[in-house]
Amino acid sequence: MKILYLSGRGGELHQGLGRHLQSLATEFGGIAFNEATLSHSFGEQIDAVEQLIASYACKDTYLIANSYGCYALLHALIGAPSLPSKTLMLSPLLGRIHLRSEGFSSSPPRLRALNQALAQHTIQKPAYLSMVAGDQDPICESVELQDVADVLDADHCELLHHLGHMIEHDVMDTVLGKFFAQQ
Repeated sequence: MKILYLSGRGGELHQGLGRHLQSLATEFGGIAFNEATLSHSFGEQIDAVEQLIASYACKDTYLIANSYGCYALLHALIGAPSLPSKTLMLSPLLGRIHLRSEGFSSSPPRLRALNQALAQHTIQKPAYLSMVAGDQDPICESVELQDVADVLDADHCELLHHLGHMIEHDVMDTVLGKFFAQQ
């Protein structure tokens, strides 16, 4: 099984979820949005995602993006042809983050461009798209997840009960099992 992985912010390809996905794959690659990658401009990060997709994504590929990786992927898909890979977006970063209890608010780069692309329907849905997040995720609000899933005509959108941004291992195995079972 060929898997491409776009990590979350600070993630690695060979640790955590990336290591687990690598253990399941016969071919594995991706982009770690670690300190080195994040030191590049957002435009360069998007270029790297576009190059990864152009070089390795095909109908037999599973593309899994996590959190910030989802945000980068959505930007890479603006105005692009439909992605042939089966795609899973986990706990996607889709917009402004408000963590009131921690007194934190942040807006990801080029948010206006993403919102405009969603409003104008210039992001083509991948061949198969699943979007999954915890219903208590402070980074991915359930209403926003459903709105984006509707705009992109996602094949599957699921809120995991009583889970936050980090999806527990046993639940992640179930989510991945359902995703890999899609024909």
